[in-house]
Amino acid sequence: MSPAPGQRVALVTGAARGIGRAIALDLSLDHAVAIGHRSTAAEGLPDAILTVAGDLADPAHHKALIAAVIDRFGRLDVVINNAGFGSSSPVDDFDPAACRAMLDVNVLPPHGVLSAALP
Repeated sequence: MSPAPGQRVALVTGAARGIGRAIALDLSLDHAVAIGHRSTAAEGLPDAILTVAGDLADPAHHKALIAAVIDRFGRLDVVINNAGFGSSSPVDDFDPAACRAMLDVNVLPPHGVLSAALP
């Protein structure tokens, strides 16, 4: 399905719920929209929104996500790297595993998704 004339194609990661879902729904008013998510909470979105399930912590998913968007819409114009989460704790209660998990979702995937989208 090609986008309407003049319509941009947008990808929003982390859009199954919360801010990402709101962004995707708002964009869908005048953009062709795809979302990347890892949750079944993506249910109930309009059929026009392409939903692609997967884990952004898996670098192979970055290329698969972009390929799904290109396959459906023929191109990609906008990427909104929204996926992420936060955690806070006192310094003396620092959890290196929690910090690494945040890096694996908040830092590395946005770079991987953009790198996959550039070509």
